[in-house]
Amino acid sequence: MHPVAVTCVKWAVGLFVVGALAMAFGTEVFFRIADYAGANAEAGVRLMDLLITLVRWTTMPLGASLVGAAVVIQTLAPHVREVEDGERERD
Repeated sequence: MHPVAVTCVKWAVGLFVVGALAMAFGTEVFFRIADYAGANAEAGVRLMDLLITLVRWTTMPLGASLVGAAVVIQTLAPHVREVEDGERERD
């Protein structure tokens, strides 16, 4: 496999794991932090809610796009090498 495609797949797997954990345990973590922080930490709790929501919304789609990029890289990598070799022969 092309090294860039391997890197994309590794990052995608990591993002899928983080996204699944955020979806499964994000609400529980949020409520525990809110209970621990108390009523005076509403601004921090709101920021934590925003952060958890952004992680939930972005990790899975970003992981899926990286898998798609890995497929495209893997598909086009041999063709790019052929084109580069053809250009070198003409020079």
